[in-house]
Parts: sequence; structure tokens; C-alpha cells
Amino acid sequence: MKKIIAIIIILMSCFIFILLQDNTDLNDTTPNLNVISYGITNSNNEIIDTGSEIESNILYKEGVNLLFSQEISEERDYKILCLLDYRVVDFIIDEKIYKSYDFSLPKKGEFKKNIKFEKNQKGKELSIIIIRKPYIMVDKDDINRAIKTDDIINLRYKIKSVKEEYKKNKCDIKFEKIKLNKDLEFDLFVTKEDKDLKIITTASENTDYFLILGNKEQKNKSVAFIVLLDWEQIKINDKYVNFVDVPKKSYIYSKLKFPQIKKEESNFQILLFPKPYEIKEKDYKDLNVYGSTRIHLLKNNTP
Repeated sequence: MKKIIAIIIILMSCFIFILLQDNTDLNDTTPNLNVISYGITNSNNEIIDTGSEIESNILYKEGVNLLFSQEISEERDYKILCLLDYRVVDFIIDEKIYKSYDFSLPKKGEFKKNIKFEKNQKGKELSIIIIRKPYIMVDKDDINRAIKTDDIINLRYKIKSVKEEYKKNKCDIKFEKIKLNKDLEFDLFVTKEDKDLKIITTASENTDYFLILGNKEQKNKSVAFIVLLDWEQIKINDKYVNFVDVPKKSYIYSKLKFPQIKKEESNFQILLFPKPYEIKEKDYKDLNVYGSTRIHLLKNNTP
């Protein structure tokens, strides 16, 4: 799904806030401009630019204020996840600890909450992920809905004053180069056949799939990817975070297996973080977090 990002300058503060044209309303066929805006501010209500540095002590002393507003054609549910070094972590809102935080907005509405972290939580990069319609599951062969689930609302920041060295663990998953018949729009794709590039809408637990990672740039690129099952981070190949170097102008793939699920049905999604630990302000493409399409996993009840 294509998205249009417009950056505007707030004249009174001269800080950057993000406006996003939202095309994910599955029922809206009108040409109206659906817009959401989001960002974080410090205790002085100054907007913190994405990709910039945040002092580590601010995260547990003052916290940051998450601001989110929408003017769209439907009421909508959202879920907040916070990650430190690509691991989903607990966070504090209104003096309560959450693993994730749900909120709903009317067609035209605003949301503002202060987010803090516990003092013992350390990291070199903070990511705030906002999931649209977290409890919607894609029906079989509903391609239109599936392609509207890969767009991830996200904010990424460097954390300053962390003395510990953080290394990218070597990825044990074997990837091989692959030639595709056409370029992918984004650098992450999940499919049942390695060269067929068919979008998966539903799948059974414990079945195989192919993960394809791409790099259209003229130099090698480092990425990190994680797996979410019902919005909880799970291990893949015994690791919660996998770091991979994708060769320049190439696609690579690996054959993996969907996890076993406890419920009759679950949501499955992979998130990709370009340039882990190397983000920069105004490098908007690589500040994004990319998602696979959301896949509706079904319990395999056959003997």
C-alpha cells in the first residue's frame, strides 16, 4: 500500500510533526482527504524530531508525550507498542504498567498520553509502534484488506547517554539470493512460493512460508526484523530480534515456518527496521518501520 507523508513546520516551535494521508479505511471510496498526525513532545511541549536523540534519563523521569490525531471517515481502534532495541517492552501510562495500550478515536479526534519507562530499562534505540485496527483479521482471499495492513505507524529515536555496547547478534537464519520477475514496492514480503509473490491472507499454523528481504540501494544494507503474534513478540529461530545484511541491488529469501498458536485464530505480522542503531534525522525512508501483510493464522485441527 502506498502512503503519502507530508512534513510541515509548526511555526511557533519550529519543530517537525508528521502528517500522514491515510488510505486504510476499507469502506471509504470517496476522494476525501483522510489525515492523521502524530509525534512526541518533551515536558516543555517541544516536538522531538524523529531520528533525533533523547536523553536516557528523560525516558524514566519525565517521559515523552505521545500526540495523535485523526480526521478520517470512520471511528478507529489503535494499539501502542514500545520497543527498546527492537524488543517489545513494558511502559507506563497514568502510573500503570502496560505491555500494550489500546485506544479508540472518533472520526475526528485527538489522543495525548505521557509515556515513561522504568529506570532499569536500557537501550540504544526507542521505537513507538501504533497498530491500526489491531483486532481485525483478514478473511481468506481478501487481498484488498490484506494490502492495507502492511502500513505501520511508527516513531524511531536514538537514546543518548547509554554507555553499554550493543552488538547486532549474528543471524543464524540462512538466506539465499533470489531473482524476482518484478521489483517489490517495499523491502519485505511474505509469500507461500518463493518466486510467485502471491499475498498470503490466511495460513495454517506450523506451515511453511518464504520471507523475502530486498535492497534497492547501491550499497549493502543492514536490517532488523521481528515477529509479532497477536501483538506479542515471539522468537524466530530462538531469537527475538534477527539482524541481516542485505546485499546491494538484491533480494534474499529464507524458508520459515509459521508458529503454533494457542487459540483457534491469531494475527501474525513481521516488522522490518532498516539500519538498526544507525538512524539519522531526516533520513525519512530508513526511519520507517515496514510491515508484512497481516496474516490470519488458523489452528490446524486435522489429526
